[in-house]
Amino acid sequence: SPTTVTFGVGTGQYSWASASVKTKATAVDLAGPPYLVQINSIAVGGDAAIVFNGLGLPDSAGTIVLKTSGSKISVTVDSVSGLASVGALQ
Repeated sequence: SPTTVTFGVGTGQYSWASASVKTKATAVDLAGPPYLVQINSIAVGGDAAIVFNGLGLPDSAGTIVLKTSGSKISVTVDSVSGLASVGALQ
């Protein structure tokens, strides 16, 4: 069933919720130890979420930029395969 992953720009938080699971969204906070990461920016189809269908395919491509202590790294989600890839550390 569809699963929505939502990103909080300016925070270290993202969450996911599945249409088939009757519970509230599961949240992850990367801002605390040991990660100390914030979501610097997102570009995922004009909103702050990617919806993966039952086959794991996303509704849009997306790039999420993570930032920690002066360094940045991007995570890109392919719109056709849903494959996530990590860019070079900046």
